[in-house]
Amino acid sequence: MVSEVRYLVKKYLRWLRECGVHGLIRLWMRDQDERLVRLNTRSFGEIFVRNRVEDFEVVNTVFCFHAYDVRRLRSFSGTVIGANIGISVRYFLQFLPKAKVIAVEPSNKNCSIFEMNIGLRPDRDRVRLLQCAIGSKRGRGYLVADDAGRYDSFKVAASKPDLAKGESVEVIGLSDLLAEVREPVILKIDIEGAEDELLEARGCWSHSVVRIMVEFHSPVFEARWCQTLMTEGWRAEKHFDTWHFQK
Repeated sequence: MVSEVRYLVKKYLRWLRECGVHGLIRLWMRDQDERLVRLNTRSFGEIFVRNRVEDFEVVNTVFCFHAYDVRRLRSFSGTVIGANIGISVRYFLQFLPKAKVIAVEPSNKNCSIFEMNIGLRPDRDRVRLLQCAIGSKRGRGYLVADDAGRYDSFKVAASKPDLAKGESVEVIGLSDLLAEVREPVILKIDIEGAEDELLEARGCWSHSVVRIMVEFHSPVFEARWCQTLMTEGWRAEKHFDTWHFQK
């Protein structure tokens, strides 16, 4: 209970510092609807989110708690892989001024918000958006939301689970994607439990990857892969809810 209270105090103070009074009020008033909310942040400028818990949570995770902390890597001049609604990509553009970004996002609605957020950046030409899912091999699947319909909890199913649900999406193999990248890669993995399958296939794609950032969705996967990757020589550290593995 004490740790939870401490976290909430820290969270609200960081929101106040980063997003001001207006942003803090918006955080408290958020709901689950599709209305767009414009936030002015101190470090990253203007951004757009939907009036939904998950969109505010990604701002909290990335901007306020630096889960994808790359501030010590400003000289990195390779490629970063990431997506969702563009908050993490805005973070990478801010702190990695020499890097390019390949954004992989399967949700059409998330891509719309992504394009709005990246369109606000003068260096948006450093970003390439691919509307598809990512997996261990190329194919097709069906985009399925969780029971709450959150936009940050999509999974890709091999077969359509419900005739009324499940948007068909292309799945690109990570090894195929990285085959065309000739420079070092920072890989962000947040794929709702599918990280286990992707990491199992690391022998096909890890040759060019210098840092992997993973938000695990299972404590079993987390313990397994932390031990496995560290045994293989990756250095590990945790930033907020995300593990960073570096060669």
